[in-house]
Amino acid sequence: MDILAGFFLTIFEIFYKIIKYTLKFLAWIFKISVKNITISLLSISILFLIIFSAVMTRFLLNILLLSILVCFIYKFRGRIKNYLNKKGIMDYFK
Repeated sequence: MDILAGFFLTIFEIFYKIIKYTLKFLAWIFKISVKNITISLLSISILFLIIFSAVMTRFLLNILLLSILVCFIYKFRGRIKNYLNKKGIMDYFK
């Protein structure tokens, strides 16, 4: 009976070590992959922020220039209308 118990204990110990070292290996692989993913996500986010800031700056400048153009057209609408009347262009819109 003692020999049989020792045999089963040895088998269980072998299974325990196989599972233990497999989990350690998987944890090591996971740690490496998470570190690489973190670095790659960080670099992707930095590139995205650079591109986003460049696009947003251009977008905001375009909106600013468009609003200035609209303000000038609104301010000088009387002069523009008189100029177009002299040229005869406003007759097409009647």
